[in-house]
Amino acid sequence: MRPAMKRGISETRDATASPHFKKLPREFFNQPAVDLSKALLGKVLARKLPNGEVLRGTIVETEAYPGTSLSNHRKRSARNAAMFMEPGTAYVYFTYGMYHCFNISAQEEGGACLLRAVEPLQDYASMRELRDRPAKKKKTETGSGKKSKKPWKLYELANGPGKLCLAFDIDRGSCDKQDLVTSDLMWLENSDNESFQPGNFEVEESKRVGIDSSPPESRNQLWRFLIVDNLAVSTAKPHQRISETAGADEVRCVISGFELQNQAVLFC
Repeated sequence: MRPAMKRGISETRDATASPHFKKLPREFFNQPAVDLSKALLGKVLARKLPNGEVLRGTIVETEAYPGTSLSNHRKRSARNAAMFMEPGTAYVYFTYGMYHCFNISAQEEGGACLLRAVEPLQDYASMRELRDRPAKKKKTETGSGKKSKKPWKLYELANGPGKLCLAFDIDRGSCDKQDLVTSDLMWLENSDNESFQPGNFEVEESKRVGIDSSPPESRNQLWRFLIVDNLAVSTAKPHQRISETAGADEVRCVISGFELQNQAVLFC
């Protein structure tokens, strides 16, 4: 494996109109959740907006939730049906009354991969607009009583589960159960950036964020995967437990019958 390349987002290339990008086939998604979560790193998420614009970003952080996980005591329901559909199906859930999280179904029944962070391929004006309209806007007041907000850095636009759903306009109503193999609304592609080719980046494996209520056999698994030295990974540091990082931005996921039940996903 080549050494990790420390790089910023400015080195990525605009591929929004590239004819070489093709949707990943079913075979890519038809693998166990852990393997799929690793394979997703370096792939490109594409999301077509209602106005026809396509937003793209490279997946740089994921978590695996295998169907055989010891902390799973779930049954299929209308809410989580996407996890039991064909591999490559989008499973989007609404959490804490505020944010969405985006998962992809894997090979095993009930297995899924959570997308935690994405690196935008370019500075999309529409992505910034989407990112600026969370369900509940945080107000920062200056001494004069006026709102003061610093513009997002490019790598901050989608560096967390809730953030990436805002930035890519992913919600349960329009995206849940979308087949990423056939959908014209969202899909995955290979990257043509040399930095994101297999073997050209280092992957760090660590414990997943915010599943302290799960049995030790599950919560101690190193099923969180991220690209080392990538600026766009989420701010929650690897190996740091949610109890050490929880704060005002903590989002409590309540997924009936799914391992993500009681999971705290950091919006930041």
